Amino acid sequence: MDPDYNRYDVEHVCTAHPNMTREQWEEIYRTAWDRYYSPEHIETILRRAAATGSSVSSLAAWLLPYSASASIENVHPVQCGFFRLKRRRDRRPTFPIEPVWQFYPKYVKDIIRKHIAYVRRGLAIQRIKHRIQKDPKRTSYMDDALTPVSLQDTEVLALFTHSESARKAVHHARKVTALTQTR
Repeated sequence: MDPDYNRYDVEHVCTAHPNMTREQWEEIYRTAWDRYYSPEHIETILRRAAATGSSVSSLAAWLLPYSASASIENVHPVQCGFFRLKRRRDRRPTFPIEPVWQFYPKYVKDIIRKHIAYVRRGLAIQRIKHRIQKDPKRTSYMDDALTPVSLQDTEVLALFTHSESARKAVHHARKVTALTQTR
């Protein structure tokens, strides 16, 4: 277990993994965020919203802070904000307090860099959103996640067959369907 309680949050490794080093585990975490919020997957998410009748604009607005938090702020979205207040004297006891002439220029530079990155990310998401909203075939988009499950799928897909509980749930759903269709 990690002795530093400041690391007990959603983005730091706090305990040893039997097969990976701390660095490997943290890299996998970062890679997962980067892949999920890649421009290609953001487009997929927005296309799914358009196809299902959800608000593409509202979802695009939420995608900005979620997609930017890990890559720009290096924190989980629940710990992120667009403007982070930092105080020069708020340091751990083991770290020296930085001089004014060193702290504030670095702080301002960091704010500007992060806001430029936010604007770029936001514009990229807006371009994707506008492209989808202008697409006349946006409501007919289909991929594996949107494909309805057929009766045959419940026999072969691992989601429905991987455990006894899953098989019982499928059996129950079939029974309910059979009883409600006869009425």
